[in-house]
Amino acid sequence: MIGRHALVLMIMGLLSTAAAGREVGDATGRRIQVPDRVERVMAAGPTAAVALYVLAPDLMVGWPSAPRLNEREFIRPGARDLPELGRLTGRGDTANVEVVLKARPDLIFDFGSVTPTFASLAARVQEQTGIPYLLIDGHLDHTAASLRELGRVLGVSARAEAVARYVEDTERLIDERLKDVPSRRRVYLAREPNGLETGLAGSINTEIIERAGGNQRGRARVRAWWHRQCVDRAGAGLGAGHDHHLGREFLRELRRRCGLGRRPGRQGEAGLSRAAPAVSDGSTRRPRSTA
Repeated sequence: MIGRHALVLMIMGLLSTAAAGREVGDATGRRIQVPDRVERVMAAGPTAAVALYVLAPDLMVGWPSAPRLNEREFIRPGARDLPELGRLTGRGDTANVEVVLKARPDLIFDFGSVTPTFASLAARVQEQTGIPYLLIDGHLDHTAASLRELGRVLGVSARAEAVARYVEDTERLIDERLKDVPSRRRVYLAREPNGLETGLAGSINTEIIERAGGNQRGRARVRAWWHRQCVDRAGAGLGAGHDHHLGREFLRELRRRCGLGRRPGRQGEAGLSRAAPAVSDGSTRRPRSTA
């Protein structure tokens, strides 16, 4: 439910949009009116915020999530103290219509996936706020072109061209380094706190692995691995030299998926149900979240 204050702001946004001076297209083919001069920009998600900061930090109105303490020293003073507005896209979207309207951006954009789901979200937010919302293709092979496109919209074409050329030079360097690599390393992208969710091969979340010469392993391959662990390790307790890196949560999930209960081992040890042993500093390691 939109409050009275938000409704007034929305009407003001609609009036300002009506006076926009040019039409641009985004990666989904939508034609959108944007101001001749863009002065305030809201990034819809974290990747968009990085792109915006690299190209035009002076245009930022805030961050989807505020920079962490260990990041602040690397960010310009004028940008690092901008408010946290929340994110419009992805998991844990926290920004709402009132937050967007109070930030008074001339433009909202996202940099990443351009599937119908994201296109629908962009159209809905634009309709509710009257603020133009662009979707920029964030796939790796479109990065240089997308940066140039975003630079034209923001009025920073020279800066965008310099960054795009750096991207292209880096792509050529990667190709040069990979041409003599005999085989690809097998990589599993672990997501969620327990590390048991991954991305599909070829998706926007895993393409960096494949571009860097890796071979993303999907969930079907991981299920086969789980089965092998059940066969190889169910008969005896895991030694301290083998299981400390797996972590208590991972072992618990492995046991559940393999259908194993507690299995007594030597001297009362439990097989796969044992917790991760203490490491040299006296702590117990647990898998870190990559979500």
